[in-house]
Amino acid sequence: ILYRGRKFLTKYIMSEKDVNVETKKWLLMAERFKRASYLCLKDFASYSGVSAQLPGVFLTTFTIELYLKTFLLCKCAIGKSLREIHIELKDKRHNLKSLLDECIKYDNNFKKLDNIIQKYKKYSFIRYPDELYKIIYEKGYESSSDYVDDLINIDDFVKNCISLEIKEIKRSI
Repeated sequence: ILYRGRKFLTKYIMSEKDVNVETKKWLLMAERFKRASYLCLKDFASYSGVSAQLPGVFLTTFTIELYLKTFLLCKCAIGKSLREIHIELKDKRHNLKSLLDECIKYDNNFKKLDNIIQKYKKYSFIRYPDELYKIIYEKGYESSSDYVDDLINIDDFVKNCISLEIKEIKRSI
């Protein structure tokens, strides 16, 4: 779907085909960030401390957010305008727990991701050095391989849920 100004966002109602196209775009973007996360985590694996891993962890957190939003787009976009979807998700942006809760409304299997989301919740809002140092001294950090494993697990889980949804949409057309 091409952006054609505010009127387009407000008035254009997404069809099942549009949702499939948008879902694929979001998955592609999540894939690109997943790769960037992996490269950052791998590159900084030899350094110690959260400050060395932060770029990879930040990208991992953002990638997880993208996967959750992609699932929500796939589930709730048919028959709505992009503007309506934006308004629905506005309060949940950058809040992984809120996004996960919204995903659970559509699929209870997302409860399995709760432990992973809890781990990344503390990184969701890091934008300033003081916030980073507070986390370093209060919470500690994990190895880069743990972050990579979490990313792979979420990637597989969400893609599986989305592929099932896309198959259901195609059958109903």
